[in-house]
Amino acid sequence: MDAARRSWIPVLEFSGGAQRNAADVGGGAHLVAGISFELPLLSRGQGLSAIAAAAQRAAQARLGAAQTATKIAIWRAEAELTAAGAELQRLGAASSGRAMRIERAAQIGYREGTESLDGLLDVGRVSTALARRLLQLSLAAKLAEVALRAARGEFE
Repeated sequence: MDAARRSWIPVLEFSGGAQRNAADVGGGAHLVAGISFELPLLSRGQGLSAIAAAAQRAAQARLGAAQTATKIAIWRAEAELTAAGAELQRLGAASSGRAMRIERAAQIGYREGTESLDGLLDVGRVSTALARRLLQLSLAAKLAEVALRAARGEFE
């Protein structure tokens, strides 16, 4: 900004053209040329200083907005990762061995004739739905982890 105060580059303008006098009935045109330039006797670069200060404030505002957006992205990704991880852990712990035991019991019951085919298929559907949900939660946790690492700038 000090350089803007000390620096001054005059604005130079060159102009030229033909000029006709309305009173001259038979006369021709006169050629006119001119030069003009700025003499800042009182400004001392105040305009340049104001432009530089405005540009600096705009850059600081953009930087602040980018930092805030980054913080929000990190908070969001952390929350999504925590939620997906907690649900995955809860569902995995609740169904760790039970689903396999129930499916095994349904298969044995079907072989012995105490369980119907519909019951065996229902147990298979529930087991498949549980496996699908665990896979979806695992994918959501991995995507949230990738989003968190990207928000932290690890991939740049």
